[in-house]
Amino acid sequence: MATPAKHRWPVGARRYGEPIQPPAYTRPAMVMVGQAQRLAQPLTRAQRRVIALVLIAIVGACVYLVARSSAPVSRNGCITVTFPGSMGGQVLSHCGAAARSACAAAYAARDPLDLRTQTQCHLAGIRPRGASTP
Repeated sequence: MATPAKHRWPVGARRYGEPIQPPAYTRPAMVMVGQAQRLAQPLTRAQRRVIALVLIAIVGACVYLVARSSAPVSRNGCITVTFPGSMGGQVLSHCGAAARSACAAAYAARDPLDLRTQTQCHLAGIRPRGASTP
């Protein structure tokens, strides 16, 4: 009588309940020859200059981006009001007759949006009716 053939599992497969074996190959630890010596040496003058120039360039770019505002400004008879809305900041912009009409309505009321609008009307040079211009 022939002996039954043993079932062979595919390579990499494991039977139910067997522990997971770590991979056969593990990478060796990185060799750090001379690392302590390199860390102990102070930076050269040229290296310090390069680091200083890079830091100055980064700070200069940050200052430029903060100073250069892309927000519209109220002036010359045009108003731009930014106020909180349900989907974030909302912008209301008017020029000419529409700006004068919006400012007249804002000067007549006292809610928070009207107070913001009054400030922008003042910057645009639109005064309430009857107010004297300086």
